[in-house]
Amino acid sequence: MAQFADNVLELDAEVKKFMANRNPNIQIPVNASDYTLMTIGDLVPFPGNDVLRKFTTDVVDHSYQNLKESIKQHGLNDPIHVWFNQDGKYCILSGHTRLKACSENGCLEIAVKILHQFEGKSYLDPILREYHKTENVNVPITPISQFYFTEHLCKDLGLVDKDGSILDDKKLKKELSSTRITHQMYMWIHKLKYGYYHSEFPNDYVEAQPRLIKDLEEGKKNTGVKSLVEIQLDEHRLKYDPDALGMPRDPELEKMLNKLDKKWMIACKEMLDSLLKATHPRYPNSAPLANADTQFKSATMHYIVSDYLKNEINNANNEFTADAPNTSTPYDIYVYKNGHQVAIIEVKTTNKTKFSGGKPKIGYHMLVSISETLNMWSGIVYLPPGSWSSAPGKKGMVTLSWESVGENKEWMHEYYGMLHNPTGKKWNAVQVEVK
Repeated sequence: MAQFADNVLELDAEVKKFMANRNPNIQIPVNASDYTLMTIGDLVPFPGNDVLRKFTTDVVDHSYQNLKESIKQHGLNDPIHVWFNQDGKYCILSGHTRLKACSENGCLEIAVKILHQFEGKSYLDPILREYHKTENVNVPITPISQFYFTEHLCKDLGLVDKDGSILDDKKLKKELSSTRITHQMYMWIHKLKYGYYHSEFPNDYVEAQPRLIKDLEEGKKNTGVKSLVEIQLDEHRLKYDPDALGMPRDPELEKMLNKLDKKWMIACKEMLDSLLKATHPRYPNSAPLANADTQFKSATMHYIVSDYLKNEINNANNEFTADAPNTSTPYDIYVYKNGHQVAIIEVKTTNKTKFSGGKPKIGYHMLVSISETLNMWSGIVYLPPGSWSSAPGKKGMVTLSWESVGENKEWMHEYYGMLHNPTGKKWNAVQVEVK
């Protein structure tokens, strides 16, 4: 019995604690005369409004916090506008953001203005939708939110299929003239989300870009939506550029590369160390390159790796020979078997999180990532078309990320370090000391 009583006391204490911390019905001053108090829980949002405010940015969040604080300090200047809809519920026409701010400030009730002229109407009524559009402007709306809200509306109007396909572009364009998103902006985002046919590729569909849509949703891109569509098209061109196509994989070459003693990478590091420590008899106490930045070290390592890998291939197996031309050629190393070219290898070094170049290269890549302390990850991989991406804001440049290497590699042999994906979400390269 005593134990039961103790449990009751503990439960009573928890209830009191809950009651003490529950949201009180804070009364926010209303700076208006014509309004009715209604319970917040009895109001339903405008259809699709959750999508309209789902995706945000730091600027939008800052604007909302200012509004919330203003309502808390100075009260509600305008009641929430509602109408009694065709389903017999009071639906919010404008003021969703103000309602959210009042709720987060502790209100259980809120001042509303009932618009009797819309009683019994559907949200699809043109006059009602125009009212919603013009009144919901207190907090900025991101382009991706505008798109999703408008797509939701156009599906209900029968202009867009459930899978996003546009059923009647002429009617859609006319309808969008009365929405908060332009037809051009809608089509840009539609291309990113669903892909599209382009006159340059009459037989190919330009692929959708989920990662760019995700960037828009997460507010990560400072680049405009139009620029993202240009990136989408550029990446399609890169994927199918006949000039970028390399040679097919060679299993025998891969076996040979697997057997290369990783001491050749030690030689690469020792050579770089020697260059950085180099002095001149006239200035024995000065090593001009000792303070070189990682970008210089990475660029220098590129030429060392190209030359030493060529020599390793020539010394490893009589069947294969390699050449690293000093002239300007598309690839860094050309591999031959019995006098016939069988493979090409692109050497890329970086001191950052991505490799970069002027054109996408397909086929074997000798990749080296070097740190300031000369720790490194190094490995050779075979990459298919589509592995390289356009660099946003850098026309004519392409990049290769760890994520792309991890996701696209058809074959890989690592000499130092490890490329891994421990969480199943993101690939990273672990650099180690080369010794």
